[in-house]
Amino acid sequence: MVAQKVLDQDSGNDWQLWNGDCVEVLRGIPENSVHFSIFSPPFASLYCFSDDPRDVSNNSDDRVFWEHYRFVLEGVYRVLKPGRLVSIHCMDLPTSITRDGFIGMRDFPGENIRLGQDVGFRYHSRVCIRKDPVSAMQRTKAIGL
Repeated sequence: MVAQKVLDQDSGNDWQLWNGDCVEVLRGIPENSVHFSIFSPPFASLYCFSDDPRDVSNNSDDRVFWEHYRFVLEGVYRVLKPGRLVSIHCMDLPTSITRDGFIGMRDFPGENIRLGQDVGFRYHSRVCIRKDPVSAMQRTKAIGL
């Protein structure tokens, strides 16, 4: 299997790992060839990882984010073998007065589930990983935590 524009890679017995732009790498992976996928998506507008306009984290609003992220999930769905799993590591997102009009939390995992179902995935389960809210608040600067 040859992935396009891979920056770095490693492999072992029955596994391969690629580092690169997910959209570009997904294009080079054959349909129905991946047994399992795990990733952490950009958290909508919580972080911006680069100023590249192609970066899924670099978007003007939620509509643009979900449009771009949908393209990623469609690619993951295309490359996974039928009946296989994808694990998406994400969390509830803090809201802000300036962006959302209120302070609270947003069900980002639920939004991921709904989009995944929309592109063809079946919802299997959710696992909660407990985090220290003080550490999360200090890292994200969210006052609602």
